[in-house]
Amino acid sequence: MEMLIPGTLFVPGATIACGLMITISLLLSVIKQRRLRLWGYQWMASLIKASFLKIITFLCGAKVAGWSERSMSLTRQSGQATQARHVAIIMDGNRRYGREKYQDALKGHWDGGQTLVDTVRWCMEEGVQFLTVYAFSTENWKRDSAEIDLLMTIFVKYAERCEKEALENNIRIRVFCTERQRLPRSVIGAIDKMERNTRDKTGFSLNLCVSYGSRGDMALACQRVSERVVKGELRVEDINEQVIAQNLVTHGIPDPDILIRTSGERRLSNYLLFELAYTELFFLDKYWPQVTKSDLLNILNEYDARHRRYGA
Repeated sequence: MEMLIPGTLFVPGATIACGLMITISLLLSVIKQRRLRLWGYQWMASLIKASFLKIITFLCGAKVAGWSERSMSLTRQSGQATQARHVAIIMDGNRRYGREKYQDALKGHWDGGQTLVDTVRWCMEEGVQFLTVYAFSTENWKRDSAEIDLLMTIFVKYAERCEKEALENNIRIRVFCTERQRLPRSVIGAIDKMERNTRDKTGFSLNLCVSYGSRGDMALACQRVSERVVKGELRVEDINEQVIAQNLVTHGIPDPDILIRTSGERRLSNYLLFELAYTELFFLDKYWPQVTKSDLLNILNEYDARHRRYGA
């Protein structure tokens, strides 16, 4: 359940009565917002939030900063290393964002590319070591050819920029594909160049899932394992989770600690299904290009506050 928690309040000369008014108003606001969200009136809940903020400022002459829509305040300062090593993201909502902002769905993809560049920097600043993003799924091949062509163009453009920044900031880039043969030559060339030139980097790992589908990845892993059994290199009774994991395209990186999906959708969409077994899931009700560093900080703080039992 979401609730509003103020970050820092500076109230010069605030009286006890004013403090009581704020407390009562806050409780009423929270109750109303919870009920409205349960009833589906998100817009009205947002209006109450904005109105409440104005009331506090008017009554107390207060400077209100750092508001969060999470059920906890920001206890970890920006720059303090998080416990999360690996963040995975489903970057959803570019087209809807483009339609709303530019009246052109495809333009949203350009802004989404910039958000990815920013997110890499934010993760590095907060101590995250691995970032894996869903850039283009095998299901995305069903889209209009004009959109696919634009996405491939954007990929090549941002690949050049990502490679440059990776070389400057000790970042290794890996690209995970399950249907690589469907990619244009220009994209395959950009992938090979990025991976080759950043292979020896050790400071941070950026992983791009392109023409990727998790079910397809598991099917390919089963094929590889079966081939080893046929060749006598592996016994059937020796097949276990570790053997399957070693034959996935994502082998060599830890399972994600956090999965973030944007745009309000709450499904995995054939993304890292094997790897997400114990991952903490976070869903943001905003489009990918609208994501800010504050959103990432809120998620990292909530993750750090959770106790992960892994079924124990």
